[in-house]
Amino acid sequence: MNKRILSIMLVVLMCLLLFPLSAAAEAVNVNATYANGVVTIAGTGFTSGTSYSVRVVDIVNSSIKAMGQTTADGSGDISASITTGALGTLANYTVYVNKPDGTFAGSDTTIVADITTHTATIQAGTGGTITTGASGSYAAGATITLVASANSGYVFSSWTSNAGGTFVNANSASTTFTMPAASVTITANFTYSSGSGGGGSVMPTPTPEPVTTKDGNATTVSTSVKATTDSTTGTATASVEASAFNSLTDKAKEAETSGQKAVVEIKVGVAANTTAVTVEIPRDAFNKVAEETKADVKVDAGIGTVTFNTKAVESISGAVNAGNISISITKVDASTLTSEVQARVSERPVFDFSVKSGSTDISNFRGGNAKISIPYTLKPGEKENSVVVYYIDNTGNLKTVRGRYDPTTRTVNFTTSHFSQYAVGYNEVNFKDVAAKAWYNEAVGFMSARGIVNGVGSGKFAPANSVTRADFLIMVMNSYGIEIDTTITDNFADASNKYYTKYLGTAKRLGLVSGVGENKYAPEATISRQDMFAILYRALDKLGELPTGTIGKSLGSFSDAGDIAGYANDAMKLFVETGTISGDGSKLTPKATSTRAQAAQVLYNLLLK
Repeated sequence: MNKRILSIMLVVLMCLLLFPLSAAAEAVNVNATYANGVVTIAGTGFTSGTSYSVRVVDIVNSSIKAMGQTTADGSGDISASITTGALGTLANYTVYVNKPDGTFAGSDTTIVADITTHTATIQAGTGGTITTGASGSYAAGATITLVASANSGYVFSSWTSNAGGTFVNANSASTTFTMPAASVTITANFTYSSGSGGGGSVMPTPTPEPVTTKDGNATTVSTSVKATTDSTTGTATASVEASAFNSLTDKAKEAETSGQKAVVEIKVGVAANTTAVTVEIPRDAFNKVAEETKADVKVDAGIGTVTFNTKAVESISGAVNAGNISISITKVDASTLTSEVQARVSERPVFDFSVKSGSTDISNFRGGNAKISIPYTLKPGEKENSVVVYYIDNTGNLKTVRGRYDPTTRTVNFTTSHFSQYAVGYNEVNFKDVAAKAWYNEAVGFMSARGIVNGVGSGKFAPANSVTRADFLIMVMNSYGIEIDTTITDNFADASNKYYTKYLGTAKRLGLVSGVGENKYAPEATISRQDMFAILYRALDKLGELPTGTIGKSLGSFSDAGDIAGYANDAMKLFVETGTISGDGSKLTPKATSTRAQAAQVLYNLLLK
């Protein structure tokens, strides 16, 4: 018997040597192609027999274009064909797969809109560098923000183009360029000026030992670096030494070993008149933090702060170009914006954010994101919930993004999956029937400022009116930036041809709602509280946006918990435990009809989390 056991052990050992356990977990890989309104996905390395949610995401507007489901076969491969309709405009699209652990795998292929583009090559002449403006493909009429910085001993002279196009101000180091209907080379020109003291080059500066700060389950390890500022352009540049950044990585590893979430922070000292900041990090050092930790990387540049989450750090590290990583925050000259944007933004700040690997612009973070914080002081009479964030697209249009003002830090904060131009705006909306002291006043003000909810006419909101199933679904989709598919043909049988029709069809295709049976949704029926939370739960689960944490309250603490229908029990349990809903005293009244005020308050609570 002992010999038999020994033989079995030897066989097992040989198997482990030939097939190590790590080989059983192949790297997840996803590819996506687009043709004739259909995105085709193929992936490997998934868990056999497991179902996955697939999303086609508009990374420019941070919205979902289409969703689908797929199940991995016996080899761990997945495949799916998702109808998206024409992917027009300048938007780029990427496919993400929702894995069992809740994380996403970005596709190896970014889906590019089917439009005609031309190549813009942006270069610096002798004596300077390009700090904002990436070479790439642009449609005719697209605007490109350009910022050049002169090296020590040189001054900026002008921008030139070899094939047309228009500069707002060719003699300014910071300007914008309108793309012609042809490929073009744009050059920043500099002139030698001995002793001018321009000082725009990236100069390595000494850095002190890392400073460690703990806040709950998070540990931030930071270092400070002083930037060199060009007095002519207000452009500041700084470089972190590899040894200093590696020291931050080592400290981050120590924090993670003790169970802490690590944040690696670079604090940049800049002059008061700084208008643009570029921080350069050695590529090998940046790769080290991406490969050896799960840390976020934060750059506090004074004029703004950017924090890349773990997935974004990995995406930046994986960029093809082997050059150093440079992160830039630039204040945009309002005179370079369209008249419409200037009117909407007024004197509030506009910023351009970019990250590069060498000279290659990294346009999106493949499932990762960056949290952005911009200093802002409320103007006299401004309400914090009416402060909004706009994304300025390539055609100069403004689109509201999820963001808000924090009165404690006096900053405007938002999260994005891609870099571009963003502006702080103000959109105060008041209603005659929403009293200043009403419990729902803040929620209605916040939601209406962002166009998530609207009034009913005559300057009224009708807070006590009931909410229909269609109207609540529209509120949810507007809250989370879900793009409407105008090409929808498959819909609920009772979708009719009304204002909510395309919303219903899009939600059905994305799997956000299942209806009431017999392929019906009952869009104009009033919605009960339990149905509202059941729909919300299903939608947020599909979007990966379910709230987390607990306030120590349970469903059993309410006397009418037994009245909750089985299909809504999980939803109401989660929303009670996370503090999303608080009930009315000791009751949840699950079968009561929801009001417009209640619906606005629930979504407001979620968006503030």
